[in-house]
Amino acid sequence: MWKECELIVKNDSEEFGLIKQCTDACVPTVNSYVTKHNVPGWTDLVKDKHAAARAAYLDRISEGKARSEYVHQAMVNTRAVFKLALRHCKAAEEQLKADGRAKQLANKQNLRAFWNSIRRDSCKRVSYYVNKIGNAVGASDISNMWQTQFSQLYNSLDTSRTKREFLNRVSDGVEFEQCSITVNEVSVALRHQKKDKSAGPNGIFMESLIYADNRLHVHLSLLFTFCLRRCYHPKACMDSVLMPLVKNKGGDLTDVDNYRAIALSNVETKVLETIILQKFTETAECDMYQFGFIRATLLACVLVLLNRLLNII
Repeated sequence: MWKECELIVKNDSEEFGLIKQCTDACVPTVNSYVTKHNVPGWTDLVKDKHAAARAAYLDRISEGKARSEYVHQAMVNTRAVFKLALRHCKAAEEQLKADGRAKQLANKQNLRAFWNSIRRDSCKRVSYYVNKIGNAVGASDISNMWQTQFSQLYNSLDTSRTKREFLNRVSDGVEFEQCSITVNEVSVALRHQKKDKSAGPNGIFMESLIYADNRLHVHLSLLFTFCLRRCYHPKACMDSVLMPLVKNKGGDLTDVDNYRAIALSNVETKVLETIILQKFTETAECDMYQFGFIRATLLACVLVLLNRLLNII
């Protein structure tokens, strides 16, 4: 059995390594960044003056050493007009922002842009970088602090009893040696996956599997079937990265409680979890007072229940 497991681990690493190589070779990467140099009123007041100043500068450069007084003076004048308009926009930044929001609100066909801009302004970070979170200072100390924080948080409750009860219920109605995952189940699971999400530790994005040929679905079906029948899953597939995200960007970025954690899993693990969830949903019994991770439930349900209990008391 262990030889079979070693073989499947080798094939798995080679297969997903080739997927990553093909993705890197065929899909261009774009380095996105956030700039702090967005100037309110640029399009209405500055853009045309910047274009004129740039054109005059290029005309001045194209002349070389034979400098014309007319071309040089045009460059000086257009540059002065451009700088004057830019200074005006920076001086009246708040007023131009408010005018822009008013125009977006007046255009009732584009209300989404208005609320998106309001949300960006309200969640604007006070500072872009912090070197201290809690009592940890520096990248190394902060990383170790998050490791300890998440380890204590996600292991604070003893779930051995509920885990054992769930495994007993599953084992009573399922024969793992006869389990099989079909190609159609893999295709359906891939159609339910979300796009534009971060990659896991292996660097493969979900789009690499969604837009792959159907022959890859056959390989995934064989891999997942082997994992279920042998009750074995490669360790590399179970790796995940815990990342802290800021809850309130306008709040205190040095406060530990201002962060929440997300787990970045590998794409093949997400597909397998989707298939297992569809197979064993009927077996998994949830507490009647559980509202998280349950379909068709919201936080409002908790608030309504709490309100009723308080009224009874």
